[in-house]
Amino acid sequence: MKKIVLFSIAITMILLSTITVPMAATIRNIYDPSIVYSGSFRTNAIYLHNRRNPVWYPGLKEELDFINCQAAQDSFRRTGRWSGHFGLKSSCGDTSEPTEWAIGNWLNFSGAKGN
Repeated sequence: MKKIVLFSIAITMILLSTITVPMAATIRNIYDPSIVYSGSFRTNAIYLHNRRNPVWYPGLKEELDFINCQAAQDSFRRTGRWSGHFGLKSSCGDTSEPTEWAIGNWLNFSGAKGN
Protein backbone atom coordinates (compact mmCIF):
# COMPACT_ATOMS: atom_id res chain seq x y z
CA MET A 1 0.00 0.00 0.00
CA LYS A 2 2.83 2.38 0.94
CA LYS A 3 4.50 1.76 -2.45
CA ILE A 4 1.26 2.58 -4.29
CA VAL A 5 0.87 5.90 -2.43
CA LEU A 6 4.52 6.85 -3.08
CA PHE A 7 4.15 5.85 -6.75
CA SER A 8 0.98 7.98 -7.05
CA ILE A 9 2.75 10.96 -5.51
CA ALA A 10 5.70 10.55 -7.86
CA ILE A 11 3.43 10.36 -10.91
CA THR A 12 1.51 13.44 -9.77
CA MET A 13 4.77 15.37 -9.27
CA ILE A 14 5.99 14.39 -12.75
CA LEU A 15 2.70 15.43 -14.35
CA LEU A 16 2.65 18.75 -12.53
CA SER A 17 6.24 19.52 -13.55
CA THR A 18 5.44 18.96 -17.24
CA ILE A 19 2.47 21.32 -17.39
CA THR A 20 3.60 24.60 -18.95
CA VAL A 21 1.60 27.63 -17.93
CA PRO A 22 3.09 31.10 -18.45
CA MET A 23 4.46 32.33 -15.12
CA ALA A 24 2.77 35.76 -15.44
CA ALA A 25 -0.59 34.09 -15.93
CA THR A 26 -0.20 32.04 -12.78
CA ILE A 27 0.82 35.03 -10.67
CA ARG A 28 -1.55 37.73 -11.95
CA ASN A 29 -3.11 39.11 -15.08
CA ILE A 30 -0.63 41.62 -16.60
CA TYR A 31 -1.44 44.12 -19.36
CA ASP A 32 0.41 43.31 -22.57
CA PRO A 33 0.31 46.25 -25.03
CA SER A 34 1.00 43.94 -27.99
CA ILE A 35 -2.37 42.24 -27.48
CA VAL A 36 -5.58 43.90 -28.71
CA TYR A 37 -8.18 43.28 -25.99
CA SER A 38 -11.84 43.18 -26.96
CA GLY A 39 -14.34 45.45 -25.28
CA SER A 40 -16.46 48.56 -25.68
CA PHE A 41 -13.58 51.08 -25.80
CA ARG A 42 -11.86 52.12 -29.04
CA THR A 43 -8.40 50.55 -28.83
CA ASN A 44 -6.24 53.64 -29.53
CA ALA A 45 -8.60 56.31 -28.21
CA ILE A 46 -7.59 58.28 -25.11
CA TYR A 47 -9.95 58.32 -22.12
CA LEU A 48 -10.13 60.48 -19.01
CA HIS A 49 -10.96 59.29 -15.51
CA ASN A 50 -12.71 61.53 -13.00
CA ARG A 51 -11.41 60.37 -9.60
CA ARG A 52 -14.84 60.86 -8.00
CA ASN A 53 -16.58 58.74 -10.62
CA PRO A 54 -15.58 55.24 -11.82
CA VAL A 55 -16.58 56.04 -15.43
CA TRP A 56 -13.95 56.66 -18.11
CA TYR A 57 -14.87 59.38 -20.65
CA PRO A 58 -13.42 60.16 -24.09
CA GLY A 59 -10.69 62.66 -23.31
CA LEU A 60 -8.95 63.75 -26.52
CA LYS A 61 -9.89 64.10 -30.17
CA GLU A 62 -6.48 62.66 -31.11
CA GLU A 63 -5.78 58.97 -30.88
CA LEU A 64 -2.54 57.51 -29.54
CA ASP A 65 -0.43 57.92 -32.69
CA PHE A 66 -1.19 61.66 -32.91
CA ILE A 67 -0.48 62.76 -29.32
CA ASN A 68 2.24 65.42 -29.21
CA CYS A 69 3.38 64.67 -25.64
CA GLN A 70 6.20 62.13 -25.84
CA ALA A 71 6.02 61.23 -22.12
CA ALA A 72 2.33 60.37 -22.50
CA GLN A 73 2.92 58.39 -25.71
CA ASP A 74 5.70 56.37 -24.08
CA SER A 75 3.62 55.61 -20.99
CA PHE A 76 0.51 54.67 -23.00
CA ARG A 77 2.55 52.36 -25.23
CA ARG A 78 4.27 50.70 -22.26
CA THR A 79 1.54 50.53 -19.59
CA GLY A 80 -1.69 51.74 -21.23
CA ARG A 81 -1.98 54.60 -18.72
CA TRP A 82 -0.56 58.05 -17.98
CA SER A 83 -1.01 60.70 -15.27
CA GLY A 84 -0.62 64.34 -16.23
CA HIS A 85 -2.25 67.13 -18.19
CA PHE A 86 -2.35 67.89 -21.87
CA GLY A 87 -1.77 71.34 -23.31
CA LEU A 88 -2.74 72.72 -26.69
CA LYS A 89 -2.82 70.17 -29.50
CA SER A 90 -2.18 67.35 -26.99
CA SER A 91 1.24 68.64 -26.00
CA CYS A 92 2.59 67.96 -22.50
CA GLY A 93 0.93 70.19 -19.92
CA ASP A 94 1.26 70.99 -16.24
CA THR A 95 2.17 68.01 -14.04
CA SER A 96 0.67 69.27 -10.78
CA GLU A 97 -2.38 67.37 -9.54
CA PRO A 98 -2.31 65.03 -12.52
CA THR A 99 -5.38 63.64 -14.22
CA GLU A 100 -5.59 59.91 -14.94
CA TRP A 101 -5.67 58.89 -18.61
CA ALA A 102 -5.81 55.51 -20.33
CA ILE A 103 -6.01 54.13 -23.84
CA GLY A 104 -9.03 52.08 -24.78
CA ASN A 105 -7.01 48.89 -25.10
CA TRP A 106 -5.98 49.09 -21.43
CA LEU A 107 -9.58 49.84 -20.43
CA ASN A 108 -10.80 46.81 -22.37
CA PHE A 109 -8.09 44.71 -20.67
CA SER A 110 -9.02 45.98 -17.20
CA GLY A 111 -12.76 45.58 -17.73
CA ALA A 112 -13.39 49.23 -16.82
CA LYS A 113 -16.91 50.60 -17.07
CA GLY A 114 -17.62 53.00 -19.91
CA ASN A 115 -20.34 55.56 -20.33
